[in-house]
Amino acid sequence: MKIQRPDLHIRNNFQWEITGKEAVITGYTGESTELDIPASVTEGSIAYPVTAIGSKAFADRTDLTRVGIPDDIRVIGSYAFAGCSGLLEVALPRRLEQIGSYAFADCQQLETVDIPAGVRTIGIDAFAYCERLREAWFLGAMPEITRERVNWNPVLHAMTPASLIIDRLGDPVDWAAVFKNKLTESDLFRIYFAAGSTGWIPSKNIRPFYRVTYDLNGGTGILPEDAGRYQEGSQVQVLEPAGLLEKPEQQFSGWNTRPDGSGTDYPPGSSLPVAQESAVLYARWIPAVLAAVIRLIFDPNGGTGSIHSSIDARAGQIILLPAQGELTRPGYRLKDGTVHPMAQGSPCRMTPSN
Repeated sequence: MKIQRPDLHIRNNFQWEITGKEAVITGYTGESTELDIPASVTEGSIAYPVTAIGSKAFADRTDLTRVGIPDDIRVIGSYAFAGCSGLLEVALPRRLEQIGSYAFADCQQLETVDIPAGVRTIGIDAFAYCERLREAWFLGAMPEITRERVNWNPVLHAMTPASLIIDRLGDPVDWAAVFKNKLTESDLFRIYFAAGSTGWIPSKNIRPFYRVTYDLNGGTGILPEDAGRYQEGSQVQVLEPAGLLEKPEQQFSGWNTRPDGSGTDYPPGSSLPVAQESAVLYARWIPAVLAAVIRLIFDPNGGTGSIHSSIDARAGQIILLPAQGELTRPGYRLKDGTVHPMAQGSPCRMTPSN
C-alpha cells in the first residue's frame, strides 16, 4: 500500500505542499495535455497563493502541449518541466525571479522564449537540449547563471539563496551554458535584450531590441500599445489612439518625439525609423480654436475653365495653393498661386489674382 506523505496535498490532480503562508506545486497526476496551474490552493478555510513550481513537478510529461503559469509564481525549480518534449510554448509569469537548472531541458518543440524582466537567476542548462530553440528574449537586466549545490532544497532546489552558487561563465557570460543545443553550437542561436537594461554586452549573437511607446502628455484617454520588438533600422507604423484622447481646451493633433512639440511630428499611419534607442511618442496638443477646420473655396472671379472647388485646412496653417486648370477671361491673364497664411475664421474665400 502506498503511504501518502502527511504534508502532501492533492486536489484536481494537482499535488502541492504548504511552506509557511505559500504553496508549492509538486506534481500532477491527471491526464490532461493542456494545463492551467492554479493561482491558489485552499486547505480548510485558508487560501494559500501558489508561488513556486517544485523540482520535477511536471518532468517527463511528454504528452503536455500547453501549460498556463500564474503571474504570482516566483520560482520554477530544477527539472520542473524537463523532458516535456511535446510542450509547444511556455509563457513565463511576469513576477518570476528564479529558473532552476534543467527547468525546461529537452523541451523539443520550443522555438522561442521570453525571460521576464524580474528574473535574477537562471540555472545551468535551464533550456539545454531544446533543439528547436532559436532565440531568447530578455525583457530586463542580465540575470546571473547559477549552479545548485548537492544539498539543495528537496522541494524547490533553487529557492533557498544558500543553495545557489553564482557563476560568471566568461566575459561576456557564456549563454551556451543555459541554452545548449545544436543551434548554439552552430552559432545560429540569438539572444535579444531590451535596450537600456543593465549588464548586457552586445555582440554578433546578443543584440538589443527597441520598443515604441506612447505618452498622453498631460491628456486623458486610451493610448495605443505597440507590442513590437524592433531592430535598429526598422520602420515602424505609427498607431492611432486606442480611444478618444482629451485635454481641456486642446485637441489631439498626432504624435511628436518631444513633450513640448518641438521634435518631429508623426501622424498616425506614418512611418517611424528606429534608431539606437527606444522611442517615446508624445501626444501633440493644439488649442481647440486652431483645430477647427476651415474650407478654402476657389472662385474663378469672372473667368471660365477648370478649377479646384475647395481645400480643407486648419486655422493658421500654411498651405500651397494647388495648380489650377486652364482659366480664361477676356483681357486678363491668371497669375501663379503662392504660399498664403490662412486667417482664423470660417470659411475663408480667396480668388485668383488678375
